[in-house]
Amino acid sequence: MVALRKHLRGWAKHQHGDYKIQKLNLQETVTSLDTLAEARVLTDDERTQLEVARDGLIKLLREEELKFYQRAKVTDVLLGIPT
Repeated sequence: MVALRKHLRGWAKHQHGDYKIQKLNLQETVTSLDTLAEARVLTDDERTQLEVARDGLIKLLREEELKFYQRAKVTDVLLGIPT
């Protein structure tokens, strides 16, 4: 049981770290391409890359919001707060 708990804790930290890295990379991509778009017209590949990065970032932010919503519900239940 202790080994399983340790393994799951490590897995959760790893997942959270991967999520943060992915989110930062997408934010940097969107920012750099937006900045580039202000200076010149983007190529078709750059526009596609920007669209994919924005969609990925939106998806990650929705997942993050859902995670916090679920966590808040658990906290409310533990504290006995009616929903």
